[in-house]
Amino acid sequence: AMTYTTLQSPLNPLEFGKEVQIQVTVGAENAIPNGLVQFAVDGINVGAPLPLDSKGQVFTIVPNLKVGIHRIDANYLGNSNFNPSMNSIAQKINKANPNVTLQSSANPSLIGEEVDI
Repeated sequence: AMTYTTLQSPLNPLEFGKEVQIQVTVGAENAIPNGLVQFAVDGINVGAPLPLDSKGQVFTIVPNLKVGIHRIDANYLGNSNFNPSMNSIAQKINKANPNVTLQSSANPSLIGEEVDI
């Protein structure tokens, strides 16, 4: 049977240093496929194929993506009853916003007094 694959990243764009969470659903007309999904980032497979659950879904986390736009693929591998299918999304990773905290060695300080920060 023909299948379709949908792919979602609930946080897109995402800040650098955060893990990308991916949800995939594989469906077919009047059926819920079973089998495995292979994930890829920028054309390179990530990990081993993961099994679909009883709802035809699989979740994964993709860590350590660099700043930029990355293609994430979900390839349903198919089986004897269901044809393979795939889909892709573009995941944008933005630069991180650093948090800077300053502390003074003397607070309050007098005018002209040296202070270490």
